[in-house]
Amino acid sequence: MVAIHPILMNAVTIKFFFYVNEFEVDAINWDELDVLQRELEIADNSNDQDLNSVKNGCLQLISDTHLSIDEQIIPFTGSTRLIQYVKGKPNPEGLKNFVLADKNGLVLDIFIYQGKKTTIDHDDCEFSLTLAESVVWHLSETVPPKTCLYFDRYFTTEKLVQILLKKNFFSTGTVMKNHLPKNITLMSDKAMMKSNRGTSKQYVREDKKMVLVKWFDNKPIHLLSSESDKEPKDTCRRWSKKEFKKIDVERPNCVKNYNTFMGGVDLCDRMIAHY
Repeated sequence: MVAIHPILMNAVTIKFFFYVNEFEVDAINWDELDVLQRELEIADNSNDQDLNSVKNGCLQLISDTHLSIDEQIIPFTGSTRLIQYVKGKPNPEGLKNFVLADKNGLVLDIFIYQGKKTTIDHDDCEFSLTLAESVVWHLSETVPPKTCLYFDRYFTTEKLVQILLKKNFFSTGTVMKNHLPKNITLMSDKAMMKSNRGTSKQYVREDKKMVLVKWFDNKPIHLLSSESDKEPKDTCRRWSKKEFKKIDVERPNCVKNYNTFMGGVDLCDRMIAHY
């Protein structure tokens, strides 16, 4: 890597003077400059210091007892190997960031995704972890025990919920079908969709420390939780296509808690968009 100082990027003439390792390079034209910009990496250690300052500032904030973990895209269209594209995000292109936040959008910790080769140190964990599980493990290191963590189906596995229990953390998350516990015979989606909207089924592990709840809203969804089960139920307002109006739909307690505490990172994104 070659350190360059200074680079006169805003010069109005076609002559640029670079000082590379204290040797002056003659003036070059625009085409040569483009090649130089693509081939050289500019070392700027202040970026790492700025990132650490932001992270340290987040770690000094007072933590809530219910926190969410989610991915975030920091809008960026410059040239870097860290650029990611995530379909469905308000700003789909940019730097991918994993965020720990409370329900009010207050960011408490961050972890920058560095591509498929991203590695996270979890030597003190007795299990082999996927990247998603490692992210939750890493971000949970900075919060006090007995905190309730919420995350979406990208992260949730039975193994992760169990690991967090051993660390004295409670958790709730939506879960993909291919990550559901294998020893449970679930009510089929087809059978559940013949039932009334709001129907739910609960499956409790033998030690009663973890539950799987299947709930029919617009479609069946699955949640794994070590923090709450489906009781006590409440009702939520949903739009009915058949009746062309909002109706009351019965909702399990774990779904209510998930909806209450999971949206912190999305709220942070909306607040950042104003700047």
